[in-house]
Amino acid sequence: MVTTNPKRILIADDNQSNVILLDRLLRQMGYETTPVYNGQAVIEAIETAEFDLVLLDVMMPDITGFTVLQWIRERYNLDQLPVILISALIEDENIIEGLELGANDYITKPIQVDILQRRVETQIKIKTSVDKHVYVEQQLKETTELQNRLMRIASHDLKNPLANIKLAITLLETDLQDNTILQLASEQTDRMENIIHEFLELELIKHNTMQVNLSPMTYQENLIGVIAAYEAAAAAKGITIQCDLSDEIIYADKNRLEQVLSNLVSNAVKYAALDTTISIWDSQEDDMLTFYVQNIGEAIKPEEMNKLFQPFSKMHTRPTGGEHSSGLGLWIVHQMMEAQHGEVGIDPDFKDGARFWVRLPLYQEELVAC
Repeated sequence: MVTTNPKRILIADDNQSNVILLDRLLRQMGYETTPVYNGQAVIEAIETAEFDLVLLDVMMPDITGFTVLQWIRERYNLDQLPVILISALIEDENIIEGLELGANDYITKPIQVDILQRRVETQIKIKTSVDKHVYVEQQLKETTELQNRLMRIASHDLKNPLANIKLAITLLETDLQDNTILQLASEQTDRMENIIHEFLELELIKHNTMQVNLSPMTYQENLIGVIAAYEAAAAAKGITIQCDLSDEIIYADKNRLEQVLSNLVSNAVKYAALDTTISIWDSQEDDMLTFYVQNIGEAIKPEEMNKLFQPFSKMHTRPTGGEHSSGLGLWIVHQMMEAQHGEVGIDPDFKDGARFWVRLPLYQEELVAC
């Protein structure tokens, strides 16, 4: 990020008197300075701190300024770290050599104060302008990437509700008396609308301005609609869903928590072996309540654990019923949990399938009141 902090200048000269005079002059101009007295010290300073300009004496005893300049240009271009060479060598070939090696400017000794001031100001202005340009380019790139990601996420998470609506309509054609099917279709439509709205807001997470409406609730009340949405898909694979949830109250955002649980249950059904059981339970740990979803199936490789919550990550595991997976679901879960001050993870010790968990704070009325 571009900052308005004082610019930092590294002064390198083996003559202590020159360093003292340059240091005093540059500080009077409003710059922060770091003085060093040999070439090795220049290299060490640049390796440990960031500078906006280097004033580099050519004739230093251990490593010459030309050699140090070569080292700098192997790592930084002229825009990233400008260098002004200062030297008593006034011959044209010396000046040309310095410029060819990558110096931004060349000042001869004895130094004329007004010339030094103008040339330092010029290099600092150029560096500041370049930094701003790079920053704006980076922000535009990140914004474009985020917009593309949001579109992919929205399309991914709309597929499950649409599939459930299609199934509900198919069942309606054979059983018009069952009003619960109509209700399921209505709920899934509402859910699609919520997902679209949420992912339009997701860009705000990047700037820490996303609105999250936290309120007291239980995992169980949020899970009812989720189970109803996926029990048909589970039954088609011979999968049973068993729940053992407490009445403990957590502090969460209802819509975002429902989306989290929906992704976890959807993945559990998608990757579970046929004719197995998905287990869902919660457990209190200090002032947090952890929700678990566990299926039986192919285990995730240890070396892939760190990629689980990254966007578009692809694992060796495959859905057991030929379902589609874009690699976005768990990244969505991670974003939603962060927005609610919660956590998400996987138990690396469970080897018979996958055991995912999300953790949220227990509701404490006195803390909310504060």
